[in-house]
Amino acid sequence: MDTMAAPEPESANDQQDAFVFVGIKPKGLLRLLDLYPEIEQKSLRTTDVCHTILKPMTVPEGWTDNVIVTDAEKGWYEHKYHQNSSPDILQDNSPPGTFSYADILLKDPELKHLVGRPTIFFSHPWQDEFGKVIKSIAQLGGDEFIWFDCAVLDEHATQSFTQDWWGSTFKDAIKVIGHTVMRLSPWHNPITLTRAWCIWEVYCSVEGEAKFSVSFGDEERKAFREAILEDFEVVQEKFAHIDGFWSPSWSTRGGSRTTPVSSRPSP
Repeated sequence: MDTMAAPEPESANDQQDAFVFVGIKPKGLLRLLDLYPEIEQKSLRTTDVCHTILKPMTVPEGWTDNVIVTDAEKGWYEHKYHQNSSPDILQDNSPPGTFSYADILLKDPELKHLVGRPTIFFSHPWQDEFGKVIKSIAQLGGDEFIWFDCAVLDEHATQSFTQDWWGSTFKDAIKVIGHTVMRLSPWHNPITLTRAWCIWEVYCSVEGEAKFSVSFGDEERKAFREAILEDFEVVQEKFAHIDGFWSPSWSTRGGSRTTPVSSRPSP
């Protein structure tokens, strides 16, 4: 695979379509584990990291994102915003000028080399432990640029993306990237294959004729190898019952939005 980075975008989210050109090297994602040790100490899931760490760090100067837990078990959150000069005046909509984690890297001369055109689209459920997910991404190789949704998207702005956009531009983006890697955990009953949005990503990969691979953590890889030695058809059996039908009435991505039906289905 050609892993040469495309010219660095000036902003990861100048336009909704721009995200297809934004990937982050594993080192840029591992950096989050160093900056926030509580991610691994508390076994935070991707949904928790997105809403309690990534979104609060990606609001414009002079604003604060107030995070409200609505269902801790499911990882559902609400966000209220206020200007620092008026902490008692809260608003539901995010202020102009929000950005992504990728944008933070791009603005740092010492870190901007970690952002480039994505070579891998990474699919995983937001209920997975973030630390384990990132470490499995690191196994893909240090020269890859990973499209990892909550790190390359302005998560404050995704609420405004239409169903048609997710069903067309997003689908085309997977084709352009050309290689989908799906995390399977646990290998014998992957959470990924129970999430509507992840199944949609499989469908988009098939339709776009993208290369498709699976990713395991160290413990899962060991268990998988032991199982496949006993039954080499085990993987085929796990994928044989996937239903790739997608409906725009599916619930919100991450279960984290407050509107009944939002931008994309739940991962």
